[in-house]
Amino acid sequence: MSGLISIVSPPADPDAPAPEPILVEADGWFPAIDLTAMRAARRLDDTITTERLRDAVRNAMATVMNDLLDWQGDQIFAGHASLEAVPSPDLDGESRLLRAWTRAVYCYARAELVEEYADYDATGSGERKGEDLDPAPGKLRRDGLGAIRDILGKPRTLVESI
Repeated sequence: MSGLISIVSPPADPDAPAPEPILVEADGWFPAIDLTAMRAARRLDDTITTERLRDAVRNAMATVMNDLLDWQGDQIFAGHASLEAVPSPDLDGESRLLRAWTRAVYCYARAELVEEYADYDATGSGERKGEDLDPAPGKLRRDGLGAIRDILGKPRTLVESI
């Protein structure tokens, strides 16, 4: 028997308490990342364990922090005790620098998860459709790098003369 089966999730209980935040702390200068908020923002379900998500976020934080190391040093030298203290225009009530930090970490973490959970996107015979999957991690890393360049105040495009 074949056919489409649609499973409708029950509506969320409006009286249910909000899920508790699960924080991954950075270095104290960069803010923590809330895994609960990341799951909601990036539509990550519980097939990705909290432990695996935490590991991917730690790796992403390390990557982003390495890319921003010199910039962070300049900000500390300028007297800014944290990323939140660096002057930045707000976007919907949140610092654009904080948004860019969060986006960079989310993108790099998601790229790692896509690569490691690629078997979920396999065909019925188990063959991986590499041409369908490979651009996704690259696009996510590109978006993460774009967020880092936003923090650095650099353009997103690099043009070289040949």
